[in-house]
Amino acid sequence: MAGGKLRQVDGAVAGAWIEPRLDGWGGKVKEQIPQIYDAYVRIFHPASDGKGNPVTWREVATALGSTAHREMQWHAIVGSYDYSNFNGSKWSGGNPNISELDEEPLAALCAILGRHKGGAERCYFGLSTIHSGVEEEFSDEPLLRMPHRDFAILAGPLSAVDQIGISNTRSGMITFSAVFSTEYGPPPNPNPEPSTTVWEMAPNLIWPEDRAWFVATEYDFDSTLVGGSRELIDAILDSPDLEAWEVDPEVSLQVDADKINPVPDPPPGFDEPGDPDELQRSFFTETLEALRGQVLDAGVTDSGVLEVEIGGPGDSRWRLTAENSEWSSVDLVGLKSLAVEAVELDPNTDALRCRLSDDSLLDIRPLERKADDEPPSWRIEIPPGLVLKHGPDLLVDFDGLEGSTFEG
Repeated sequence: MAGGKLRQVDGAVAGAWIEPRLDGWGGKVKEQIPQIYDAYVRIFHPASDGKGNPVTWREVATALGSTAHREMQWHAIVGSYDYSNFNGSKWSGGNPNISELDEEPLAALCAILGRHKGGAERCYFGLSTIHSGVEEEFSDEPLLRMPHRDFAILAGPLSAVDQIGISNTRSGMITFSAVFSTEYGPPPNPNPEPSTTVWEMAPNLIWPEDRAWFVATEYDFDSTLVGGSRELIDAILDSPDLEAWEVDPEVSLQVDADKINPVPDPPPGFDEPGDPDELQRSFFTETLEALRGQVLDAGVTDSGVLEVEIGGPGDSRWRLTAENSEWSSVDLVGLKSLAVEAVELDPNTDALRCRLSDDSLLDIRPLERKADDEPPSWRIEIPPGLVLKHGPDLLVDFDGLEGSTFEG
């Protein structure tokens, strides 16, 4: 969903100039940024400390005795053999965001871009369709099709960079803002009109109409690249709000690019295919561990279905439903005054355990199934389109596609 100042344009036309000026497609600067600029810079997406405060990669490297440099890789400076999940990491805080620049550094970057040649009134924003929902949300105009990536292109002023998002209504994503009863009866309106929920997202590409500069954040990278004039790149390097290193076209952001910080050897069997059931359970466990938030509403329908809606960070919400199961006795009206502090999966029974802020537990235990077509014992819906459920096995749906299973 684009704000009032943005409109979708023909991506094939607006971005036709880009690919011919790339040197192929890959992890090097020359493969991400058109080769027409005086200078280039890499902006490192911030990490966080144990309290959630942003920290730079240089600060992390210093704390861990690693070396900060322009081609450093996060898994290398934190001492992890695993570049995807950072197993064995020596850093106790959070990892950098992948695929998009955080809100505050993006605002700082755009403030600099707006002061330099290129003009801030007419810019283009590219959203990779690898983000779930982008292609459905922005279907009015042709996409910009690049090697290995397609983009929906929006046009408008640079100041509208924070108006980009995905809505549940246009893209068909799940909305979790249905009305739940706080009593043990049906909702006051059993068929409420669906509301619109918007998930903000940062663009993967930005450039002005005169192409004076170019910003690229590849979906798989934890850094953003910028090409532009010498003056612009110097301004980015001098910014106290950005951790930036100047790079040249041959610099790589690929996982093997860090030749200075040694990466530990992985344990035996690390690269061998894992057991599908173990991979699936591990995926469930890790996903559930990230869930928490304030209980917004809770109730039981006439048909005996437990429904709980939880508010996560920002405006995000997730929803828990239980059917064909039994749950611990809780005051569902009083549940709204509590927060879910942890969600766990019992390794033996697949029971779902929610630890609440008053030290009580909401345990949901699957009942014995009598028929194959019985509903799931429990189900968790996480925007924008991930569904975890049990019944009779652990299953995961992406974008609400029923019957999908996790394959590692």
